Parts: sequence; C-alpha cells; structure tokens
Amino acid sequence: MENMWIVFIVAIVIGFGTLAKVASSISNAISQRKSGRRDLQEMRDAIARLQTDIDEIKATLADIVISLHDRV
Repeated sequence: MENMWIVFIVAIVIGFGTLAKVASSISNAISQRKSGRRDLQEMRDAIARLQTDIDEIKATLADIVISLHDRV
C-alpha cells in the first residue's frame, strides 16, 4: 500500500513536470511568432541542419550494423 502512494506521488510530479514543459513550449512558440518572420527563417535553417545531422547519424548507424553483421 505504501508503494502505491509513492508511485502515485511520483506520477503527479512527472505530470506537473510535463505540463510545465508544454507550457514553456507554448510560451516560446508565441514569443517567437511575435518576433517576426526572420526568426521563422532561422528556425527553418536550424531544422534543416538538424535533419542533416540526423541523416548522418542514420548513415553511421547503418554502417555499424552492416560491419557487425559481417562479423557474425
């Protein structure tokens, strides 16, 4: 029974943490939208760079999997 209360309290804390993150994301989105179109272009550029990094990571992981498969 005590363990159930601990789990319940931890779940509440995690829930409030998640709500805080969502509220922060919404606040950031609103402030960025107010700051204008230039920031939107900067965000698009950052997303494009992130996508390039993700593609490079995928390629590296694929190379690792292939080399491990060849060893087996």
